[in-house]
Amino acid sequence: MKSFCVAILNGVDIHEPRVQLLEARNVNQNHYRLLINDYRNTYSFVMLATQLNHLVDNNTLTPYSVIIMKKYVVNNRENKSLIILLEVKVAVPGDQIGRKLGSPVSLGDNGMPTGAARANPNAHAGNPAVAPAALRPPVPQQGLPNPATFSSSSFQSPSKQPAPFPGGPAAKRPNLGSPSKGNNSSGAGNVPVSAAYNSGGSFQAQQPTMPPLGSASLPQNDTQNIHPISALNPYNSAWAIRAKVMSKDSIRFWNKPNSQGKVFSVLVTDGESEIKISGFNNEVDRFYDVFEVGKTYYIKNGLVKNADPKYSRGRMYDINLEPESIVEECSEDAGLVKIRYNFVPFYSLLTLSKDANIDVIGVCSSAGELFQGKNRQSGRDFTKRDLDIIDDTSTCVRVTLWGPQAEKYEKNVVLNKVVAIHGCRLAELNGTRSLSTSFDAIVEVDPDIPEGHKLRGWYDSGGCNVATQALMGTGMSGNFGSGSTPFKCFWQIEAEGLGNGDKADFFMIRAVIMKAFARDNTLYRACVNSGCSKKVTDQGNGTFRCEKCNTENDSFVWRLMLTYVGTFQVQVADCTGSAYATVFQENAEKVLQQDAQSLGEMKTQDATVFEKAINNCQFQAFMFKMKVKTESYNDEWRRKYTVITAEPLNFAAETKRLQETLVQMGIA
Repeated sequence: MKSFCVAILNGVDIHEPRVQLLEARNVNQNHYRLLINDYRNTYSFVMLATQLNHLVDNNTLTPYSVIIMKKYVVNNRENKSLIILLEVKVAVPGDQIGRKLGSPVSLGDNGMPTGAARANPNAHAGNPAVAPAALRPPVPQQGLPNPATFSSSSFQSPSKQPAPFPGGPAAKRPNLGSPSKGNNSSGAGNVPVSAAYNSGGSFQAQQPTMPPLGSASLPQNDTQNIHPISALNPYNSAWAIRAKVMSKDSIRFWNKPNSQGKVFSVLVTDGESEIKISGFNNEVDRFYDVFEVGKTYYIKNGLVKNADPKYSRGRMYDINLEPESIVEECSEDAGLVKIRYNFVPFYSLLTLSKDANIDVIGVCSSAGELFQGKNRQSGRDFTKRDLDIIDDTSTCVRVTLWGPQAEKYEKNVVLNKVVAIHGCRLAELNGTRSLSTSFDAIVEVDPDIPEGHKLRGWYDSGGCNVATQALMGTGMSGNFGSGSTPFKCFWQIEAEGLGNGDKADFFMIRAVIMKAFARDNTLYRACVNSGCSKKVTDQGNGTFRCEKCNTENDSFVWRLMLTYVGTFQVQVADCTGSAYATVFQENAEKVLQQDAQSLGEMKTQDATVFEKAINNCQFQAFMFKMKVKTESYNDEWRRKYTVITAEPLNFAAETKRLQETLVQMGIA
């Protein structure tokens, strides 16, 4: 059996290779780096797409598992090759294997053996010729050679180095063909298996196919190598998508002391996922008139960046157009017509967080006149129109349309019509919930969908004469300053966009501590003065100085801070998800059931006892009150959780609360 890793790194497109997962390491909280084994070699420059993180978090991907790489891309930069897994399937769970298969040799980031293996290429010779059944690929399709039967001359052998790959280093290789079904390759492009190997199974150099010099159009072979929007990520710069424009905003201008310019954005979909594409300054002149709502385009060579969760509606990434970007109209429109709605009934809007992005549908019972005004802060002119829409629960919600949408949907267009809105923001003012659209919101009048026909029937059969009620809030917006703090699960926090507003959101959650690892800064020496908890500096003469108090004392007190960062410290979870949070002094002592002074003495006297004390909280259930706020760190948006209170679980009180919840839901 020849090395799948070496084949993939040399541009060969292997259809759904099977490899063994040896390790999954969280490198910066949101990204997992994997170590894989193909029985001949191990390779550690492998990343798991962030949309697959749950497979590691819920222990679907465990060490020693044999996985099928159903979709993957290879990104080559500066002679380094990174494999990104976009879709995987577990063939054999790790607990059924329990060991590393074979005697693999480690590969470096350039795909060549490292260390002793480079000096002694015969180290491979001792490996069995046949891999375990779990790693054997399925029988190949007729006309394609079996990767497990490649001849000994296919790749590097003990006696002969492989011929130089045409086209220069990996990072500069041209596109050599389209990938096989299920795999998406990038960077250097792909070599079709049937073309890369001759009838005898030997690796053959391919003549690169390059687009015409100075061509500003999408090469024909790239139109066949289309990536789904869900597969885009910042690690892959060689991609092309085919997408339909759902909405387009007008050109916006900004004028700040240090910069000025213009920008426009469009929202596109490939029928499965959506993404926002923005153009700035010169790209506005190039592409604004090219994009038209309802048309489909090939798009290539843009900057994929992390989306701002405040406005992303669950999207992970956005695209910025660049000077190298290519946009061409596509005549095909296969399956790109329907909008994917996820309607929220009006009665449930009271349970959602302020600023949540949702889809709604209702009948327009009244429509206001077009209002034109000027923003007092920015001085910009704006237009808006208010619509009142009702659903079959006789609940009325006000929706505000802005800009071109307000001008387009006049009173005679929407009155007494079914209106569906994809992507509107939930707001609250003076205790009343309302909705507001943004540029990428999609408004449809009398949509041809089952929900629209059902609502039309209800309204025509008497719903138009039913008295309606306004949707009054519960005082839980913003920081939930009034009323009881709502109970949430981690899934609801993601779905409702908690923490994405200008203020932090508070919630109650019943969760279990999954991991506990103490770091060096878990305990620190703090000032002994009343009301001060700042860190003190050891002067080396038996005194400790506090810069805040500007005093020196001959003693200190231990302060405790547990910071849940990445795979360090503590992870809390419920049945729907998990998160990392920060716990300070008093609550940390409750979680660990130890006071900071005792823990400080343990740490200085016996590290083993200290570590055991930290781990005693593992798998313990608590009732937490938490604060969540979205913050930017290294140009990446993520939620920051802080524990406000932590109490051991009161099973009697929790049972009563669950019973009351079931009664409210009409189940019990």
